[in-house]
Amino acid sequence: MLDEANLKKRLSEILSDERFKHSLNVEKTAGELALHHAVPENKAMTAGLLHDVGRSLEKDGYIKKALEFGMRIDEVERFEPKLLHSRLGAVMVREVFKITDEEILKSIENHTTGKEGMCALEKVIYLADHIEADRVYSGVEEVRSLAYINMDLAIVKSTTLMIQKLMKKDLPVHERMLKTRNFYLLKQNDKKNK
Repeated sequence: MLDEANLKKRLSEILSDERFKHSLNVEKTAGELALHHAVPENKAMTAGLLHDVGRSLEKDGYIKKALEFGMRIDEVERFEPKLLHSRLGAVMVREVFKITDEEILKSIENHTTGKEGMCALEKVIYLADHIEADRVYSGVEEVRSLAYINMDLAIVKSTTLMIQKLMKKDLPVHERMLKTRNFYLLKQNDKKNK
């Protein structure tokens, strides 16, 4: 694995300036969330920094690269190939940056739609991507606040807002996002009923 300075240098060469700035913001936010939730800070910051490496591809490159890696592509990913960037990113981080830590790779792989039963590091990266300092959308302040109080509730709120946004634009919602929301919503309801 490259040291931090070389990691950032290499990443700055393959991402756009805007995407690199976002990645630095996610790295910082992931580190803060990690400290707050007793998650290894170095792992969180590495995953946060590299979470969008898959966005270095051109729009028409997502499907081509996914097929090269032998990935299954579903209908929603064919409609919106950008959704593949998180799964592609995990493979690229392993191959290009030689990072083999499975928690880091899973955190990168699941940062876009989330998934049921995420580990603490996966939750940190998922939320850091949605609440970093430059994110501006209706409800972001509530998600930011919840992220430091209860990550599961923050995930429910974040996925709800994203689903509402996609529905308003008459766009498909990926099944993984719906499953993520339902899993954490039901988990919260179970806690209330105990």
